[in-house]
Amino acid sequence: MASRLKAYLDLLQNLSPRTLDQLADLTSGEFEFKDPFNHTHTRDEFIAILDDMYQKLGAVSFTIHSVMENDSEAMIQWTFEASSKFTGPIHFQGMSHISLNDMGIVKSHIDYWDGSKLMQTLPVLGKGISFLRNKFAST
Repeated sequence: MASRLKAYLDLLQNLSPRTLDQLADLTSGEFEFKDPFNHTHTRDEFIAILDDMYQKLGAVSFTIHSVMENDSEAMIQWTFEASSKFTGPIHFQGMSHISLNDMGIVKSHIDYWDGSKLMQTLPVLGKGISFLRNKFAST
């Protein structure tokens, strides 16, 4: 595994508000991040999204279960866990596609996960989302 990719994945698994600034050493300035709720094109905006997450959620953990890689990209399978007073426990699984530039620096991180799993934890709206997920799952 490329050393910068390994360092990036290790940092993600041990990320905290105190270590967010370490992402700057492992990612390019023109960095794309995308998930079901965000899409940004700079490293600073990515770090701001993560900082906002830490301000809103507690007990955040990101566990990587598997990594498939080649010289310029990787796919990782992971579990995200957190909690908040507003939603209670949050738990979902996903995958990420991570691309490296020619110097081996992470240039993009695209997450794939079911955004309705997170929305299902929201008061009021969550019951409707759960109903719809169950309704469509049984058809």
